[in-house]
Amino acid sequence: MADNIWQSLLQGIKAERGTAARALVFLGGSPDDHVSIFESIAASPSTSSSHSFQTGILGYGYIDFTDDDTGECTVRLEVHSVPENDIAIESTDKTLQSALAGFLQDRDEGLESTFADEVLFVIMGSWARDPQTWPADILRNLHFIQRVVGGLSEPHRQACISSIQARVKDIEEGIMDTPMPASLMFLAMQSNDMTTLENEKQYSDTTFDYIHQYIRTVLLKYGATFATVSQQKSALETLGRLFPLLLNFPLQDGKIEADSSNRTATVIPQGWDSWAKIQVIDDSFEPQTVSEQWSNQSNNDTMDFSSYIDRFPLTASTANESATENDLQVPPMDYQSVLQEHYSNMESRKKSVSEEMPDDTQGDLTELTGPLDANIGGIQIQSTETVARKLKQRELMLKQEEANTADRSFDRSLDQEEDHNTQPFDPNEMEKLTNFFHNILDDNKEEQNSDNA
Repeated sequence: MADNIWQSLLQGIKAERGTAARALVFLGGSPDDHVSIFESIAASPSTSSSHSFQTGILGYGYIDFTDDDTGECTVRLEVHSVPENDIAIESTDKTLQSALAGFLQDRDEGLESTFADEVLFVIMGSWARDPQTWPADILRNLHFIQRVVGGLSEPHRQACISSIQARVKDIEEGIMDTPMPASLMFLAMQSNDMTTLENEKQYSDTTFDYIHQYIRTVLLKYGATFATVSQQKSALETLGRLFPLLLNFPLQDGKIEADSSNRTATVIPQGWDSWAKIQVIDDSFEPQTVSEQWSNQSNNDTMDFSSYIDRFPLTASTANESATENDLQVPPMDYQSVLQEHYSNMESRKKSVSEEMPDDTQGDLTELTGPLDANIGGIQIQSTETVARKLKQRELMLKQEEANTADRSFDRSLDQEEDHNTQPFDPNEMEKLTNFFHNILDDNKEEQNSDNA
């Protein structure tokens, strides 16, 4: 019994000594994204066991990888996650630093492995959400990572940077000019939703190309990896096989092949990219301008991303939102109060005019007060003078219509049957009718003079 206990302990010590530690840290994205990636990694044939992933403000799980020949555990992969949450990103840096304490500690000089070799920070974006926020998301998470790696000693920090530079190899212009002592990756999830952006937000090939060029230019500065992946099971399984290669698992065979032409399954591994390759997509893109702007502002809490955002199409919804923000806010109007005030002013002015002695220099009410018309809320309110004038015109029109009707009736009666008893037309009636129309003309002239005054 005692021999069995000691044998188990010795086997545990042997396994512990032969087990390499690695860590993945997902920053941003949703808990569902974290779980789906964790499960895709755990589905690998070389895994022996896993601790189910627990989501939360700081998620955690682990996966053990075994040697196919010996069956022994060779790697324990810790998986940590911080979801896309302002509270989480501001409050979990110290907690994560404690969780990664074993990786952050100083190493013996004889050991080649560093924190940058054993831990990969994966900043997550999603095509299902707005790609316009990606640069801001990257910047915010870079500041978070800087707080976490603040626990590195200066010698260990320099060793991490040297290790990344050795993997990048060719340090050209714009590459590793803002080094960080951590391995980085930007992962764009849900690439199958790019079709939705094309249909609903009018994203064109030029828009997608610009997004790729901008993000790749920024990642070059840190020697980071860039990848896009769909939600299809096969794509996630391919992603699951990518992480062991990025973390240099012991006994891990294989090489990451770059694929920059497949928009929905892009893979740009560390050390492959350059400004020249980025400009192949569209030679009008200026990586130097983007890189310099990022260098000048990346240490600030905020950055001006207008040059990036301006390249996105302005859809009807965004145009309406912009117009709504810029429109003047018109408070509701009490029309009855306005009309009452208008009427009171008009009456008071009438009274003041009537109390004064009229003379030759005085005009009518319109001359003194102007045409008291108003347009309130799109409703035309007319003055009493205007209303009275129009009523008078209406009355004259009705009288004229009656006269015309009488004439038409008289003519019809003549056509139908001649009445021998009909009296001849009285000249006096003609005179009355003439005077009637003269009066109408005089009234019209007075109204015109009044309007001109």
